[in-house]
Amino acid sequence: MIKYASKVVIFILVRIDSPERARNLDLTLSHLYGTGIRIEVWEIDAEQKYQLKLSSERIFYHFVFDCDPVFHRTLYWDSLFKKSKYPVVGIWDADIIVEYWQIEEAVRRVVEGDSVLCLPYNGVVKALSSKASQEYARCGRTVLWTRHPKEAIRLMGRPSTGGAVLMNRIIYLSCGGENKNFYGWGPEDAERVHRVEILGYSVSWVSGGPLFHLYHPRSYNSWYISEEQGVKNRNEFVRVCNMSRQELEEYILSWK
Repeated sequence: MIKYASKVVIFILVRIDSPERARNLDLTLSHLYGTGIRIEVWEIDAEQKYQLKLSSERIFYHFVFDCDPVFHRTLYWDSLFKKSKYPVVGIWDADIIVEYWQIEEAVRRVVEGDSVLCLPYNGVVKALSSKASQEYARCGRTVLWTRHPKEAIRLMGRPSTGGAVLMNRIIYLSCGGENKNFYGWGPEDAERVHRVEILGYSVSWVSGGPLFHLYHPRSYNSWYISEEQGVKNRNEFVRVCNMSRQELEEYILSWK
């Protein structure tokens, strides 16, 4: 169990679009269980496809019916943050493995006020192949360091901002919470970081270790749902990034 675990909740939003996705969620939950953090899995879909296999007083599963084929993640994250009572909230993808010491350091920074938003890795995402992911399922963490996964492309030359993040809930909500103008897949993770920085708060990455991404096929909600929506999501990102602090504060007020 990591230090300050009782102050944190991690939310995993998921749609089970492949057997690999369900397997990855099992592996991610099994790994996160060792942190002692409360984990909430929210399956958002037209039908339930996931069965929680790990019995624990710290892992909770919820199903929400949603027949929209587009997975509006920011809408659900924002609602969960507003309802939560935990001082630190985390977003985790269903396919992510990060070493415990990195998670502990990220939590410490947020709890102790060093950062409002902290990515629990060094900005490098290493994508495990299908074969390596199968080996991880069989053999565990040693596979992560005996394989040499390909690094993911970094957004705009900056460190990655996706996969996993921990935040001061109250301050993040004062920064607008989630930007629900992002509909479906998009750069909401990068926008989140830029917005917090523009508003004058500290964002950090934990140096010393990468984030490992387990393999899964890319589905409908793993890319822009249409070229038109892709343009809208990218324009929203650029719009926020080009704002001054005052402009952004005024824009956030329009969300309410």
